[in-house]
Amino acid sequence: MSGTDYQLRTDRYLQLLERYQNVIFWLCYRYAHYRQDCTLDYLQDVRERIWRSLDKLRPGMSEGEECQWVRLQAQSVLSNHLRKHKPPTVSLDKVGDMPDPDNTDAMFMLLDDLLSLLPVDEGRLLRDLCQGITAEEIARDRHLSLHTVQNQISIARRHLRQINEQYNNPDTQ
Repeated sequence: MSGTDYQLRTDRYLQLLERYQNVIFWLCYRYAHYRQDCTLDYLQDVRERIWRSLDKLRPGMSEGEECQWVRLQAQSVLSNHLRKHKPPTVSLDKVGDMPDPDNTDAMFMLLDDLLSLLPVDEGRLLRDLCQGITAEEIARDRHLSLHTVQNQISIARRHLRQINEQYNNPDTQ
């Protein structure tokens, strides 16, 4: 590649990055679950992909087509990363019998099993919510303020998330 061709390629690359830097950043940032340290790594990978694939970008494309091409490059890098770093799946032998999707009784039975891992008051509170009882009704029945019940719901949900994370993350067991 001659010096002039290289300079034209570099100029085109820098123009693309300048024009679509927000698109690239937000795709990487969302993919990194809003963690800045990972976002920078993904940004670098996407920029490298765009540089390597620049010859495939047709001259004279509309701005919408260019943006779509940049998005496809970014999504390709991010999906490749996901395939390479996919978390291990749970063996089907450990899952047990799965309920029929049309059988809501079995789904509630699984929910009851999960809620039984919570402290009794928190499990009862979340069961009530699942049965359609509102936070206002729970507050009135328990002679508590609505704010207190909402805090209890928040705490119970947080504990449920922690149990779920422990179950799904084999490193913490």
